[in-house]
Amino acid sequence: MKTALELELFTKQSNYAAKARKLVDTLVELGTGKPVTRYTIKSWLDQWLENKARSRTKSTHMAYTTTVSSFLQFLDAEAEKRDLEWLQPSTINDWLNSLMKQVTPNTAGNHLKRLSQAFSEAVKFRYLKENPCSPISAPTESHKPEKEVFTQGQVEALLRIAEKEWKGVILLGFYCGLRLGDAASLRWKDVDLNTNWISITPEKTRRLEKMVRIPIHPDLHEYLMSLDGSDDPEAFVHPILAEKKVPGKSGLSLSFSKIVTRSGIKSRLLRPQKSTEALTRRHKVRSLTFHSLRHTATSWLANEGVPDDVRMKLVGHSDKAVHAKYSHHDERALREAIGKLPKLNIS
Repeated sequence: MKTALELELFTKQSNYAAKARKLVDTLVELGTGKPVTRYTIKSWLDQWLENKARSRTKSTHMAYTTTVSSFLQFLDAEAEKRDLEWLQPSTINDWLNSLMKQVTPNTAGNHLKRLSQAFSEAVKFRYLKENPCSPISAPTESHKPEKEVFTQGQVEALLRIAEKEWKGVILLGFYCGLRLGDAASLRWKDVDLNTNWISITPEKTRRLEKMVRIPIHPDLHEYLMSLDGSDDPEAFVHPILAEKKVPGKSGLSLSFSKIVTRSGIKSRLLRPQKSTEALTRRHKVRSLTFHSLRHTATSWLANEGVPDDVRMKLVGHSDKAVHAKYSHHDERALREAIGKLPKLNIS
């Protein structure tokens, strides 16, 4: 009788799509005794972000948050009230087209990939029948500008004008291939000057608990020995820089860019600056960045004949396709590889 009354009420209502979903939910609840869970677009994305916060690094979660914010701003108030099943590929495509006016094709493709992950999980839990991102092709850049690598002379020029902590971070980038955030946040517990090893779990792969062990080059060893060591293994090797963020107007990336300029090195602007207020960031791509030191190290080792798998082991790459863009071994092989990196003249 209750089901019949619900059907009768349905026939007298407008907005049939919404009422039909409600009716089906009611029938399922009557049959199973369990309530049906439905999400709006915003409520699902908010929950997805909350779940990701527990399983991703801060930087990765920030990237997810930026993508979700962009998409919700595009939908405006619709995201608050629209059922998750309302989403269509055309909506995703319109968002992506608007995004392309603000960021590079590569960045837009990364945003599409992240949003697709969110809706893929909704399909997995059966809140969606199909992922609306699936039919959408990621944008490509036909003439993608390639970043450059530093020459030995340019690295030496950087070290001559760099202040004490920056000198150490640059050495870590060149001799260990560390990313800027990992080099700045290195702790003394990661450094063993007796056996000459640095053991670190990079921020980018921290959730996988993947540790990278890198032999310490003589130049880097000399620098580390010159520092006032700390008895506290949790202390930062570079305490001043460790307190700074990598991105932003006062971040480490911009500070390194200024060091490059002061050293007289020309770093070409690969793309014109694009205003991206919708994503709360500004985008400017230079040919030489701190990450170029990582490319420089792997390229140098390649030119010295160090095998692919040894180079991958040193810089922490697990994917040959990724490693190709940069151009199980015993300790001896790793030490011999690091030994092929040049001694720098900074006097």
